Formats: sequence, C-alpha cells, structure tokens
Amino acid sequence: ITKSPFFLGYAPALAIGAVSVLIATGWAAHSALTRPGPVWAALLLGVPLLLWRHSQFDESYFGFYAYAPGLRADFHAPSPSVKFIDEKQSDHGRIVGWGNNLFPSYNTALGWESLYGVDALRNQYYNELAMEFGMERVWFWDAYSDEKKSPQLVPVQDMLNVTHYVATKRELPHPIAELEWIAQQDFDVYRSPRAWPRAFFTDRLAAYANVKEFAAMVRNGDRRAFAAVQAEQKIAAPLPATLTDRIVTPAQNYRLTSNTTSFTLDAGSPGIAVLTEAFYAEDFRVTLNGERVPYFRVNHAFKGIMIPAAGRYEVKFAYWPQHFEYALGLCALGWLLLAIGAFWLARTPPVAPRSELPSTL
Repeated sequence: ITKSPFFLGYAPALAIGAVSVLIATGWAAHSALTRPGPVWAALLLGVPLLLWRHSQFDESYFGFYAYAPGLRADFHAPSPSVKFIDEKQSDHGRIVGWGNNLFPSYNTALGWESLYGVDALRNQYYNELAMEFGMERVWFWDAYSDEKKSPQLVPVQDMLNVTHYVATKRELPHPIAELEWIAQQDFDVYRSPRAWPRAFFTDRLAAYANVKEFAAMVRNGDRRAFAAVQAEQKIAAPLPATLTDRIVTPAQNYRLTSNTTSFTLDAGSPGIAVLTEAFYAEDFRVTLNGERVPYFRVNHAFKGIMIPAAGRYEVKFAYWPQHFEYALGLCALGWLLLAIGAFWLARTPPVAPRSELPSTL
C-alpha cells in the first residue's frame, strides 16, 4: 500500500516515542533519583512523540491526521426559508428534506415535526408502512433521500401529513414531481397540494386485509384522505365501506403539548375522526366533548374514534401509559417508606462510640 509522507514520518516517531518511554521506565527503576536527567530527557522526548497528534491546534499541514476541532455549528442560525415555512405553516403539518437536508432529528432544533428520527409517529405498524413504501430513512437515518423517488414517496408522505419539503437551492427553480415550488431563498421550498390533514373527519370506513392492500389503496386511490381499518380488528361500525363520494373535513384549532393533542371537528353525519399520530393500545385517554370514549387503530398505524352524530366536537388525546396508576402508587409507597424510615432513625437514640462503652473486663 502506498504510504503518505505523513505516515512515513509519523510511524518512526511512534516507534522512537515508544522506545524512549520504555528506556525511561527502565532507567527510573534502576537509578531512582540518583540520575534523573536521562529519565526526564527520555520522557520529554517520548511522551510528545506519542501524544502530539491528539493535541488541539489550528489548521496545519497535518490537519487530516490530527485532532483539530473546528468551530461549533450554530444550530439556530437565522434561515429565511425556515422563517418562510413557519409563517406559512398553520395546521401543524410535518416537514421533510430532500438529499441530506433536514437530516433526521435535526428538525427538532427548528421546532418542526418530521417523519424520520425520533418522532412521535414511531410504532411497529409505522415500521411496516415504511418497509412497504420504501421509506429507507426510517431504518437507515443516513440514507440519501433522492428527490427522483418523489412519485414513490410523496403519496405516502401525503398520507403522513407532510405539507412542506426543503431542498438544496438551485440557480433556477427546480421542478420535483408531485410538488409545487413556492420559494427560493437559502433553500428551495416545496409544498404538497395533496397532503392529508393531521386530523380529519370522514363519513366512510373501509377495510383492508394487510399492509400491502392498504398501501395499494394509498397509491391507487384519488389521493384524498380516507379511513380504513384492518379486517383482523373486527371493528363494527355502521358506516359505508366504499370510499366513493366520501366527505372529508379537516380538523381545526389544534392544541399540541408534550402529552396531549386536541382539536375541533365539524361533522355533518355519523363518522370517524382520524388522528395521524402513533397508535398504542391502552396508552391514551380520549375524550369527545369531555366524555371518555374508546379509540382504535386506523390507517394501519394511527388512532381513530367513532363520531356518533352530526355536530361540533372537541376531541382530546392524552398520553397516559397503561400501568401508570400502579407506577404512581409504587412511587407514593416508596416516599411513605422513606418518611417512616427517616422518622424511625430520628427517634432512635444514637449509639455511644466504642471508646465510651464500659469495659467488660
């Protein structure tokens, strides 16, 4: 293998440094403090030769081989494109990037919700959807998001409530299939005109057998939002199963916190409310106009509730893990035992030191 000039100098330096330290150690063992001069000379020669590469310094000829950290990146640097999207975004839609833009989990620094990284969508059913639709970044975060795959990816990302996209700025507006180019600043900004609402009402409830069949419904349908449940769930709902001429009404007045999502819906008939957030069985408390109602899995990975009649509804999903009450009870018991133990220790007389105990002899 061809060696670089750096290696040809650095490898002998490592060897000289290692030998110098060994010689110094031997001298130190035999001469102790009688002849410290050679010991210190060997150490001063050997240690820098071994460790100089790990020092911190500015750029140099050896920059590719030495540890020379650069300036820390400003994750909150002003961005005209970020400001533009923040001003246009009014319905809590999700945002993703093409190429290596908006790398998974960096979106949290911007206050955006995305599809990739540690986001609230994740559950086993979402992973199944990602596998079926070829969303590689769900399991390989560093996968390159190729805009040429937009005909494949945009339909499912529409279903997942992706409203905006960012891409590297081009000299001229750069068309991407399925998307509308809407701004060119420090990034090119695109909008999806067919993105599904984060939450919506519909008066139909279809059924599907497996994830492949559901994916086909998304790909081959009319691209409008719909609700469907997997047949194995056996959910009895007095709603038409055909999606033709269905009514879809987006939710309004979203209020999102760390543990709750709430919104209002206007229903013109009995139907179903769909929230495109991860489904976990028995881990949420759902209220409809303040009354507890059951929820179920819909659209393979997300949450839905039945709407009994026409009207205006306040819907709230609150995260409350299945065994949280038991955890709170155990916590309270622990505090009680700690208080009892502290009280008992406070009432117990101190033990006399051994020197003050009476002699038994």
